[in-house]
Amino acid sequence: YIFPTLYKYNISDGPYNTKIIPSGNITKIEKEHLTLTCAATCNPQCSYIWTKDNKQIIVRDILEFMSVKRHDEGYYRCTSSNGINTSQHKDVYIQVNCKYISLL
Repeated sequence: YIFPTLYKYNISDGPYNTKIIPSGNITKIEKEHLTLTCAATCNPQCSYIWTKDNKQIIVRDILEFMSVKRHDEGYYRCTSSNGINTSQHKDVYIQVNCKYISLL
């Protein structure tokens, strides 16, 4: 009996469908908590880089603000890559409003 030769193919794909959750521009009040998650479809698995003003902030899929501050306001970009194909990015704008205290 002759055993057939089995071939295993590993197809590289993506990234595509890069998205930020929650989607759309975001408005927060100072000192509120904010978590942004970047997701994309990749094979092999995607890696993610968050940037603000072309400066790298963190290398992971989640960007978390325990207490947003006025200086956190601005455009953020998540770039997804699998190291094989071209990368893809998605942008989000975070607006941070002042927390007003009533003196009445």
